[in-house]
Amino acid sequence: MREWYASLFNTFAATGLVAFMITPFTEGQTAFGSYVAGYVAFILALLIIMLIIVTNLLAATAGKTAWEQVSGILSSSGSYFGLLGLLGFILYLLVSNQSKIVSGHVAPGFTSFNWILIMLVLLQFYTIYSGVSSANFEFTKRLSRVANSTLWLLCTFSWICAYILYVILMYYSTDG
Repeated sequence: MREWYASLFNTFAATGLVAFMITPFTEGQTAFGSYVAGYVAFILALLIIMLIIVTNLLAATAGKTAWEQVSGILSSSGSYFGLLGLLGFILYLLVSNQSKIVSGHVAPGFTSFNWILIMLVLLQFYTIYSGVSSANFEFTKRLSRVANSTLWLLCTFSWICAYILYVILMYYSTDG
């Protein structure tokens, strides 16, 4: 990972990690702000890697039909789109329910599932980081099939956890 996108990816991923490391030691608006900052930094890091992968795939499939290009992009980078959608959904949940979260009027399960979701997202970014740091990625600009399948699995578990957070925030906000 020697190119320009490597340092940007590392910077944004490290910023997201530091932001999430701040949250256990703070509360209220500061903790909420670090959650949002962590997710935004992860979105930016993911967009950088997606830009490299999609650009490379479009260059590799230049003479093919639009359907072949779209199916190639989805088969090799669909997990990135799933993770990007997940991060956007989580960010939407946090921002739209800011007053409930900051004031603590959420069910106790929110904190547990929020930390489970953060750990799953961190595992996904570790998988991306290890795949992007490999010599294979520098040559092919793709993750290995094992890393891509691992991302799909972790992304599926993360979406389930995000849906549980949605249910907690929408229907159990008076328990707090």
